[in-house]
Amino acid sequence: LSFRTTEDTLRDTFEQFGKLVHMNLVMDKVANRPKGFAFLRYDTEEEAMKAIEGMHGKFLDGRVIFVEEAKSRSDIFRGKPRPDYPKAQSKPRTFRTW
Repeated sequence: LSFRTTEDTLRDTFEQFGKLVHMNLVMDKVANRPKGFAFLRYDTEEEAMKAIEGMHGKFLDGRVIFVEEAKSRSDIFRGKPRPDYPKAQSKPRTFRTW
């Protein structure tokens, strides 16, 4: 994400795909600006998939963004490959944008 992206911009952009139940724009406390990524969670799996498909590789605040399913810390440290989406799950997934 651009360092100029705000919570309002992020919310306005991603609410078009469904109901956001959680949003965390990660901030750099020292520089007092976004670190360049966020975590979003939708009410349903279908809404999350629409957001991933609709925004991955698109421009937001003058920068191309990448939207994908968030990995758990244990998956990252183990080098576990990310499962291909779409994949049916019973609970909504959190995904990361940067």
